[in-house]
Amino acid sequence: MREKIKNKARALQRRSPLIKQAFAFIRKRKKMFLCAAAAAALVLFALVLLLLTFLGAAWVALLIVVTGIVLAVTAFAVNSLYKHWISWEKPTSYFSDLKHRNTAGLVLGSAKAWKYVRSDLFYDPEKELYNCTVYRRSLRMDFATLKTYHSHVKKGGKVFILVDYTDAGKMGDRVLPRDFKYVHPHYFLYTGEKENKKKSSWPILFYPGITIGFVWCKLLKYSGFYRNATWKVTADKNMDIDTGKVYRIAGILDQMLIFCCERGLQPVLLLLNGNRDDNIANEILKAYFTPKYYFMDIRIINSADELNRVIRETIAEKAAK
Repeated sequence: MREKIKNKARALQRRSPLIKQAFAFIRKRKKMFLCAAAAAALVLFALVLLLLTFLGAAWVALLIVVTGIVLAVTAFAVNSLYKHWISWEKPTSYFSDLKHRNTAGLVLGSAKAWKYVRSDLFYDPEKELYNCTVYRRSLRMDFATLKTYHSHVKKGGKVFILVDYTDAGKMGDRVLPRDFKYVHPHYFLYTGEKENKKKSSWPILFYPGITIGFVWCKLLKYSGFYRNATWKVTADKNMDIDTGKVYRIAGILDQMLIFCCERGLQPVLLLLNGNRDDNIANEILKAYFTPKYYFMDIRIINSADELNRVIRETIAEKAAK
């Protein structure tokens, strides 16, 4: 029985880098998790005894049922909002023509880019940007999105590739159900991947962290929270970073940059600083790409204001030429 459980755990780890990281995290802190689980069980047991003493079994059962209903309704609401808002955010279909063709630039990126890029600053037709940023997306899917939408950018247009090292590392090569709606179907025919209808219908069950995170951040975005905010940046650097992981990310970015250059597009690489891993990884990436792409704009960004200013100025320079 124990061997079967171990085999299932290994299979799960092979499927998802995020689950692999979670298992490694738990293994390192095994005693702490056991103590926390034991403490939580004792607190729960004490709470149930307390409720039984003061309220009685019938009231406790009713409380449990009501709590379950509230949680189920909340989960259903979050699931519905996620699916609805994701469908709103989907870029204009790859089959739609003309309206969003010949734009000045294309923006690709994950969570930080999705939160902080101010699309309202780029409504001038000469500076219009095609915003393809998505909350929590792997670099692999960024590349697939580039392959899908590069034709929307005019010749010599800018492709802004915003890199959040930490997010890219966590997402690995994951393909989420929403990616099947963003990326041209021929890409998935080529890779042999198929959409899982259950996961598409119930992301709250299969991707609870990403689903709840997206809905919460979307509410903050609606409220205007990110318009005058920025992400947290530390000055510290992790000198013991896994360089193998950094160069794996560099490999995907290299393919994206070559793809742009072959099609007459001008890539702009913006490396977003943040925690101590981001800071050192961005320096390694800049040092790696600068000699090879000496003609390309590579910048390390420390705030949302700087990010939007760089994008705006780059598009304005291009429009002035």
